[in-house]
Amino acid sequence: MGFPSPAQDYIDSRISLDKTCILRPASTYLVRVEEGCMAVGILHGAILVVDAAVKAAHGSIVVAVIDGAYVIRRLRLFPLPALESLGKRGEITTIDLEEGELVIFGVVTFAINDLQEVKDEENPCL
Repeated sequence: MGFPSPAQDYIDSRISLDKTCILRPASTYLVRVEEGCMAVGILHGAILVVDAAVKAAHGSIVVAVIDGAYVIRRLRLFPLPALESLGKRGEITTIDLEEGELVIFGVVTFAINDLQEVKDEENPCL
């Protein structure tokens, strides 16, 4: 019979991505992006965790429906409601909330990036 380890009190449980990233499994979706946006930490091919139960707020990155297509945009509610492109151009699509034109599928809560695929010459800021 041995002695207990003095570090026994400091052992944490294993990190679970399910417990960390998926708070509401019934309303959470995983979406793979084709084009990323370095400015918000989304790389090409990233997997986004999208929660349809989270209420979108000013500045949230959301999956929205524009002309029948799913897009990833930043929601702006002030000074006027708008969806802002995450790209370099920063295109803004204004929204008429009275006409019920805005359809938000869910809020992006996490981005999971594969850093093994990143080449230094492609993204010098990494």
